[in-house]
Amino acid sequence: IYAVGDIINTPFLAHVASKEGCIAVDNIMGAQKAAVYHAVPGCVFTNPEIATAGKMEFQLKGEGKEAGRDYKTGTFEFKGLGKAQASGHIAGFVKVIVDADDVLIGAEIVGARASDMLQILTTAIHMKLKAEEIADSIFPHPTMCEAVMEALHDIHGMSVMKTP
Repeated sequence: IYAVGDIINTPFLAHVASKEGCIAVDNIMGAQKAAVYHAVPGCVFTNPEIATAGKMEFQLKGEGKEAGRDYKTGTFEFKGLGKAQASGHIAGFVKVIVDADDVLIGAEIVGARASDMLQILTTAIHMKLKAEEIADSIFPHPTMCEAVMEALHDIHGMSVMKTP
């Protein structure tokens, strides 16, 4: 028996159910796959958009099994981007969260195109990449995604465009 979506105890999101459906079909055909839920993207399509993946800072600060876990954050506000200035989308930010080993464990983006920008961070959380590894890749300029790069650099105090 295979079940996907809201009938099982996983996040009630269409994209989660779709992934579970693909995994179920693969397993019906003989594969041995399992869903991974530590990097589920969540998006709220408001204005501004809100997009998250992985652990949120309140989970690491609050109560429960994640409380007290060592972590660091890096942030960057959209107002520091040329693309944001030119397009009039200066309200917003990116926050990234890494564990004690610099592995990306969470991300929050609020602002224009947040749901579009989240994917690089969702993949990085899923693949357990380090912030330094992601930040070392070349980001296109001028783009809103540069806020992701700058937030990753901010973890190590290396953000070039961060304003005080």
